[in-house]
Amino acid sequence: MIAWALFLSLAGAAEPVAWMTITDVKAEGYATADDVQRHLRKRTNELRYCYELALREDPTVEGRLDVVATVLAKPDSDGDVRGEVPSVSSTATGNISQLLQRCTEKKPTRWLVPLPESGAGMIRFSLVYVPLVVPPSKVGGAGLVVEPHESLPHSLVLDALRPTWSEAWVAHEEAVRSGKTPVPGTLQGTVRLIGHEDASGARELGLGGVTWANAPDGAELESVSRVFGDPGADAPDPSAVFEVAVRLTLQQPD
Repeated sequence: MIAWALFLSLAGAAEPVAWMTITDVKAEGYATADDVQRHLRKRTNELRYCYELALREDPTVEGRLDVVATVLAKPDSDGDVRGEVPSVSSTATGNISQLLQRCTEKKPTRWLVPLPESGAGMIRFSLVYVPLVVPPSKVGGAGLVVEPHESLPHSLVLDALRPTWSEAWVAHEEAVRSGKTPVPGTLQGTVRLIGHEDASGARELGLGGVTWANAPDGAELESVSRVFGDPGADAPDPSAVFEVAVRLTLQQPD
C-alpha cells in the first residue's frame, strides 16, 4: 500500500497543527495505478487546502474520507484525449465536516486525469485527517502538540490529554507569579498513558505521568508535570501502557 502524508500549519501557528495522509489508491480500468498515484501527488495541495479550510471552521475535524471518482474519456484543448471526472462521491468516517466533504468532492471534477485503457474507469483513494494539536491549540501562552501513536486512535489520545493544555498553563502561571523560574520555549516529552475499560466496557486512557527530554536547569516543572498524572500509577496490565510524544509550549505570563 502506497501512502504519503502532509503536515499542515495554519496562519499564526508556529507548529504543525494537523496532518493529512493519502492512502489506499486504486485505479479501475487502468493497467496499473502508477499514473494515477503520480497525478494525485501533484494534486495534493488542492486536497490539503480543503482540510485547512475545515480546520479554520472547526479545529476538531478528524477522520477519514473514502473517495470514488468516475473517469471518462474527453479530448482536451490540444486534441489529446484525457480522463475527465464527471462525478465524485465520498463516504465519511469520524468527525468530518460538510465543508471538508463538499470541497474534497468538488476538486477532482476540475481535473484532467490519466486516461483508462478502456476509455472509462474509476479512481478510489482515501484521505485520513489527524489533528496534532489538542483543540483549542492555545490558551494564554500554552500550546500542546501531540504526535500520532502507531497503535492508539488519535481521538482517544486527544480525549485523555485535552484537559492538560489549560491546566499546565494555569500551573505554570501560578509558579511564575510566585517567583519561580519560568520555562521558556517548548518542552519535549513523553506522556505515559494507561488504558482501561469503564463500567460499560468502553475503552479509556488515564494519565500516568510525563518525562521531559529537554527541561532547562532551575526551571519549576513540578506543578506543570503534575497535570499529566502520577508516574507511580499502577497499570492493571503492562500491555495497556502506552507512551506518546508531546511538545508543550509555555510562554512567560505578561
